[in-house]
Amino acid sequence: MRAALLAAILLALPVSARAQEGSLSLGHPGPGQMMASAIGKVPVFDATGVQIGDAQGVVMTYDGRVAAVLIGIGGVLGILERPVAVLFEHVTLSETEDGSRRIDLDIPLDALDTAPDFRKP
Repeated sequence: MRAALLAAILLALPVSARAQEGSLSLGHPGPGQMMASAIGKVPVFDATGVQIGDAQGVVMTYDGRVAAVLIGIGGVLGILERPVAVLFEHVTLSETEDGSRRIDLDIPLDALDTAPDFRKP
């Protein structure tokens, strides 16, 4: 499943981001890219800068676009945590000065209080 998810993300990238001119493959993630398998446990911050949880995965469309990021919010140490899928248009992936990754949302935590729990098919 991870291989399929990674392939879908790579297909969603512009050709220039996937490979060098004339190349058929990618040797490593380029600047501004990350592997889908690396998104798990990336800290997520709301619009006020408060950490609200960790990423748990991505929701993909069949044509290879990222539709949403699955975030575990609430709870302590994963207990009573609930999964919420935040639409990708509200997500910014970034890298901090020390090289760690983070996800910032353009919405506050209280806006997610009424969001439905994400249920895997």
